[in-house]
Amino acid sequence: MSKAKEPELIGVCTFGKDLECNVPGKPGAVTKVCKEMLQSALVKLEADESLTLRVVGNHNQSEDPLVAASRANNTLKYLADNGIASGRITVSTGTSGDRTVELWLVYQDQ
Repeated sequence: MSKAKEPELIGVCTFGKDLECNVPGKPGAVTKVCKEMLQSALVKLEADESLTLRVVGNHNQSEDPLVAASRANNTLKYLADNGIASGRITVSTGTSGDRTVELWLVYQDQ
């Protein structure tokens, strides 16, 4: 059995305060800009059933950590609504200091 590849960062979606990245009243909403990155993740996950995705929602110091969790969970919901089994996606929160969601492809042992 060969060693699994290290997880690969395939996208970082930034949620700023400008209108194109933040839906008023829904700070964790998946926006058009992020959907392009998510579409790339969908294609990779559909092409290889052994891949999983780690979704990490981050927040800055002025935000409640629950906002980061909301971002990550909305990302999971978007992927699940588009055909990816939720069991192939792990969700966590981080403290990168930015309003982001990181998408990490995780490779399984071959």
